[in-house]
Amino acid sequence: MDGHSSGIKGIAVFSRLKNLKAGNQIEIERGDGQKIGYRVVSVESFSKDQLDMEKAVVSAQLGVNGLNIITCDGDYDPRQKTYGNRLLVRAVQE
Repeated sequence: MDGHSSGIKGIAVFSRLKNLKAGNQIEIERGDGQKIGYRVVSVESFSKDQLDMEKAVVSAQLGVNGLNIITCDGDYDPRQKTYGNRLLVRAVQE
């Protein structure tokens, strides 16, 4: 799952994602109303050029459904019109 950490008005869907810590709970509500709980395993910030996309798309625990969330992090570079880092939150289904 990916989304913005900031926008024109300063906040976006993942503006507080960096506040998560290992052990925190995340609840996702699907379109059919079913709620699924996840436990955060890790929160890591990487240089945008150093992010391992293979790690970003696999579950943090083999054999357990995972939820990985990615957003921008770090300082904004107006020349490149992007942030210098990417924040990756990895969680597993409870």
